[in-house]
Amino acid sequence: MTNWKECKLGDVVRSNVRSVDRHYSNQAIQYLDTGSITCGKVDALQKILLKDAPSRARRLVRDKDIIYSTVRPIQRHYGFIKSPPTDLVVSTGFSVIEVNQDLADPLFIYYFLTEASTSTYPSLRPEDIERLDLLLPPPEEQRAIALVLSRLDEKIDLLHRQNKTLESVAETLFRKWCIEDMRAEWKVRKLGEFFPVVTGKKDANYSTEDGAYPFFTCSQNVFKAPGYSFSGSAILLAGNGDFNIKRCVGKFEAYQRTYVLMPNELKYYNFLYVLIRYFLSEITGGYQGSVINFITKGMIEDFEFKAPPMLENVLAVFDNLYNKYDFNRSQIVKLEQLRGDLLSKLISGEVRVAHGN
Repeated sequence: MTNWKECKLGDVVRSNVRSVDRHYSNQAIQYLDTGSITCGKVDALQKILLKDAPSRARRLVRDKDIIYSTVRPIQRHYGFIKSPPTDLVVSTGFSVIEVNQDLADPLFIYYFLTEASTSTYPSLRPEDIERLDLLLPPPEEQRAIALVLSRLDEKIDLLHRQNKTLESVAETLFRKWCIEDMRAEWKVRKLGEFFPVVTGKKDANYSTEDGAYPFFTCSQNVFKAPGYSFSGSAILLAGNGDFNIKRCVGKFEAYQRTYVLMPNELKYYNFLYVLIRYFLSEITGGYQGSVINFITKGMIEDFEFKAPPMLENVLAVFDNLYNKYDFNRSQIVKLEQLRGDLLSKLISGEVRVAHGN
């Protein structure tokens, strides 16, 4: 590592070079706020007229710029800009970091920033970021490190996209077989026939080791409650808020105010998950058209649907789709662990990669 150079990040980057000014010509923009990107993944861009945009919609970005939220950096609102639309404007809550490409590889600097210890800051200023100590490899080694990490990210992203496609296929098949092909003579079933609805009270049909039942809740991406875990295949359904639904296989934990639905017969598990996802707005829509912000146990148990007569054949198809989904998810976990292990070691030089001239 004798050829790695010690420097400050500010030696190879500039911050917030371009902003919307009187010469900016776009009347409509695509706006990215700090809360709409996490760990490089963009949720959505807001398409709005510039005159109606929030006052923070000021920063302009270019290809290979890095955006890094200066507010609560522990929340990891950062990203790497690739071929942005010409009307993209980002929040002033980001520091927009432009890398001097004669001195450093932008993607290497992005990975350095994702590993940099900024989580103890309640907020950051651009100069705080530029004062970070940087150990800079030669350019060809920077590119080799960035290539290894970016290929892992691309594989992880591909698996996520495959799983979105699998869920879309499952919904399409459910709609075709169980909605569009529905017949009047099909038997009416209730969800309560298929599983106990576990709530905050003890239920004679279901027990944990100590027989206790916390009243679970969940957020969109995380389901966790320290000290409470279950083993098996379950559907987690948030009891209030935006009524998120999650499919859990194996050992898992859940927050308060989530319903845990574990099928009496495992063969129904994937079918029930697709069914509940499809009918979620109806299940949570309240009785007689009323608007509610919570789900009762009875609303889940009493929800009625018509089951196709050849249900066994339908179950097998959904099992095949979700077997692939679960395999992809296991690969994602392994790749994310590998990426996390490699990131710090590659950026610090503990692990070296072969590279050409």
